Amino acid sequence: MSRHVDLPLTSVQEAERYRRSGSWPDVTLFERIEASARKHPTRTALIDAHGSRTYAELIADVTALAHGLLEAGVRAGDVVSVQLPNCADQPITHLALNRIGALAMPIHDSWHGSELAHLLDLSGAVMSIVPASFRGVDYPAIYAGLRGSLPRLREVYAIGESHPKAKKYRDLFLRGRDEATLAPHRPDPDAPGALKLSSGTTSLPKVSVYSSNDLQALLGPFIRRLALSENDIGAALAPAGTGSAGYVYPVIAPLMVGASCAMLEKWGDPEAAIEFMRSHRCTFATAVPAQLTQMLPVLQGQGSSALGLRAFTVAGSPLPEDVGREFERIVGAQIISIYGATDGSVATCNAIGDDQTRRLTTVGTAQEDVDLRLAGPTGEWLGPGEEGEIQWRTAAKSYGYLNDEAATAAAFTADRFYRSGDLGRIDANGYLRVTGRIKDVIIRGGRNLSPRLIEEQAQKHPCVLDVAVAGYKDAVLGERACAFVVARPGASLDLTGLVAFLRDQGMPVWQLPERLELMDELPRSAGGKIMKAQLREYVDARVAAEATLSSGEPQRAAAEPSHQ
Repeated sequence: MSRHVDLPLTSVQEAERYRRSGSWPDVTLFERIEASARKHPTRTALIDAHGSRTYAELIADVTALAHGLLEAGVRAGDVVSVQLPNCADQPITHLALNRIGALAMPIHDSWHGSELAHLLDLSGAVMSIVPASFRGVDYPAIYAGLRGSLPRLREVYAIGESHPKAKKYRDLFLRGRDEATLAPHRPDPDAPGALKLSSGTTSLPKVSVYSSNDLQALLGPFIRRLALSENDIGAALAPAGTGSAGYVYPVIAPLMVGASCAMLEKWGDPEAAIEFMRSHRCTFATAVPAQLTQMLPVLQGQGSSALGLRAFTVAGSPLPEDVGREFERIVGAQIISIYGATDGSVATCNAIGDDQTRRLTTVGTAQEDVDLRLAGPTGEWLGPGEEGEIQWRTAAKSYGYLNDEAATAAAFTADRFYRSGDLGRIDANGYLRVTGRIKDVIIRGGRNLSPRLIEEQAQKHPCVLDVAVAGYKDAVLGERACAFVVARPGASLDLTGLVAFLRDQGMPVWQLPERLELMDELPRSAGGKIMKAQLREYVDARVAAEATLSSGEPQRAAAEPSHQ
């Protein structure tokens, strides 16, 4: 990394506590997974669209690639960007870099423009690994166009067929080399060991830095609360570039316990994803809530799915309670919600065996070695039942943002608690319920409306598959509320019907939406979060165009929100 600043986000006393508790095991991530391979060399570790690898084959590939990366000039602290679909080469590259102290920066496959150039420049990436082609995109050509403005980017390697603008990824694998030559390159488990990217819902994405100890502290509670064992087979359904939901939980966690992981190459057809889990006999899956919501109508049509899942973990955004209950009724798996942030790690998680209502209406209790609190408007700490900003301090903390001291200082308090920007309440038993966002408020005529409250109630409508609520400009009241709805297949819905349903749910008149926009899908970031800024721009343009049309002036078409 060219300019990384390591801010003291963990005190000496906290570090000692984390080591005593075992949250920080003081081994590298590669060493942890290598231990799994020694116990189960012939067990299947990874399954992707191209086949499967045993643990012995995984470690052999990682070792060969580590040698090749060193010979190509990659050294400790260097960043290598990895922009791949879900495939075994994703963890192989990550672990090879981890073995020599370099850092993998996973990039969502949809980022081709300003986000990509920004990330490569910010990180000072020295190498990029891309597919020769994926979803019709020529990745080496994109990178070739950027290299003139990225002096630190030395090489681009492509997976798949040969490409004139990239070297062959397979040429990096140097087999038969002496493993002792890797020993001097073992990194400190406390050193920066991985990069995770924020979703970029309101700005260009930021890069958060984690060590091997941090990642294992993140995954230890997840493994225990899901009771993961070597007999499990995880399904990775979200793109690996989404971070924890797409990669860390469904891929790295199974490898840490000697289990298997099946990686769905690309998301697109919910029915294909269901068949993927069924054919590979997956026992748990991890995805963003939107994916589960899209699978539900298919599962309802199939009846008993015989999926064999015992758990389905969701992270990244809220899952509507009724969707969770219906999914559990059909599949029989328990929904496990994980709450945290890419920038601040994970704060809470549900557990297998928790009461269903708690699992579907809360995000669980604080994980081990997490200090969780709610802060009032002036920074005071609040008690059970009171609503405040959710803040936490954890053994799984990041180092902060790569090369951005100002953003790091803004995200963390002086006593090293992460400021989530989320509002929540903690009940008497320690279960956290997220109630909204501090800034996600619609102010209509001086009265605050909660988009989350409208969304939670609207999601219960039998015609609603997905919903988001955002404000739009109004000359008299300042803002009004618009509901953006993806209807279930074959269903029809209008504003009158939606408002009548919400009133039947007991929603006060002043909280009701005044506009309905039916959408084919909602725009989401790489991490699965709904991009409300795009929704606001879309409806503002629609309202302005309608006003122009009614006044007899030429109408300008409103631009559809883009989908990332």
